[in-house]
Amino acid sequence: MGKTAALLLVLVLVVSGIAAFLPVKGEYRKIVVPVDYSTIQEAIDAASEGDTIFVKKGIYQEEKLEIGKSLSLVGEDAEETEIYFVPPLVDRQILGAIIQVRSTALLIYADNVGISGLTLKTKEYVPIYDMDALSANGDGIEIIDNIMGKDFNLNLKGDQLSVIGNSLSTGMQARGSNQTITRNVILAFASYGNWSKILKNVINGPLTLRGSHNLIDGNSFVAIRLMDSHSNLITNNTVTFMHVGYEGLACTNNTISKNSIIGPDNRGILMSAGSNNLFHDNLVYNYTDGYGVAIGGNGLVAENNVFYRNLFVNNDLHVSARWEVAGAGNFWDNGEEGNYWDDYTGSDSNMDGIGDVPYMVEGYKWVYEVDGVVVDELVSFVFGVDNYPLMFPSSIEDFSSELLDEVQLPTPYPEPIPTPYDEPQQTEQDMTAGAILAVTSIVVFLGLLFYSIKRR
Repeated sequence: MGKTAALLLVLVLVVSGIAAFLPVKGEYRKIVVPVDYSTIQEAIDAASEGDTIFVKKGIYQEEKLEIGKSLSLVGEDAEETEIYFVPPLVDRQILGAIIQVRSTALLIYADNVGISGLTLKTKEYVPIYDMDALSANGDGIEIIDNIMGKDFNLNLKGDQLSVIGNSLSTGMQARGSNQTITRNVILAFASYGNWSKILKNVINGPLTLRGSHNLIDGNSFVAIRLMDSHSNLITNNTVTFMHVGYEGLACTNNTISKNSIIGPDNRGILMSAGSNNLFHDNLVYNYTDGYGVAIGGNGLVAENNVFYRNLFVNNDLHVSARWEVAGAGNFWDNGEEGNYWDDYTGSDSNMDGIGDVPYMVEGYKWVYEVDGVVVDELVSFVFGVDNYPLMFPSSIEDFSSELLDEVQLPTPYPEPIPTPYDEPQQTEQDMTAGAILAVTSIVVFLGLLFYSIKRR
């Protein structure tokens, strides 16, 4: 028994010794500027993967910053932690001529980089062919709660980016999928990708969208331009001008619902190129010097699009165009309900809320000749028939949220890529080394046990 106890004690000691060498979750460092390093770039250079660089309140001048590793750059307070960039001028060839432009101020070329709580400004040198102030290429990048100064534009590329709660005095473009763009104030924004969520932003200019299966919800923008866009859900937004089929690039199977499309402007909705798009429960209001909806375009085809339960109020012409309208036409009801037209004069004898007689969707288009005779003028034209016109308007705020269930995204958004804030995981090499040590300890124990039995 004494020898067995001794063997057990040896095993405990062996296992304890092995445990001391097994990998444990590493601790990320917190590097403080200007306490640990006087400049932010020095701190970045000294940091390891996953570290956090904490920048205390103050004004810091950097020529430029380059981040090539996964880390977090965090300011103590966005309004009081300012990085003033003075990027050098570099030569660039434009149309055969060599001109000087500002180099990139903040360059990111790594995954899982976080930038938060900072004011970022650049030197006021803005030639016409200037470079991007912030250029990022990587997955899982987070840009959160920052203030971007004059001329600090963003050019982002990567999947699962998060741009949240920032104030941008200029524009941003993002290329990639599964991105989250929310609660930002932006001058203009262009999104190229799929499966992204663009939510509750204030865009003081146009939103340009090119991609599929995106959710555009609760934003305010001057204009939204869809180009080569398919199966997107665009809902609960406030906009002055909506262009579907921008630059003649057809859009299909989009659902556009519960938006407030409010003039004045020349047009509320320009459905210029594409088919099978669904427009329902939108308010199209106050286009007194233009059209609520314009269909097609010169040489463009917009057909088989469906409009129902929309409110057309106080427009000069609810539907019209200034060009020859091509294609098979569009539908102005869904077979059960049509739209509310404020100039409909029909009755409702059975009080079901649907007009007794159809509403002729009539406007004007520019015609150059009729039956071989040149007229070169606007002529009356029937764009379609609403067979079930609504007698009374409904507030779009009263429509059920169940409408959103009509278009389901085919698959859920995937789990996000781990960010620098996540706990580190053991690597495959760490796990392999641990397994080898464990097997070794068992072999040693069995050898000692066999030796003890043999000695007996």
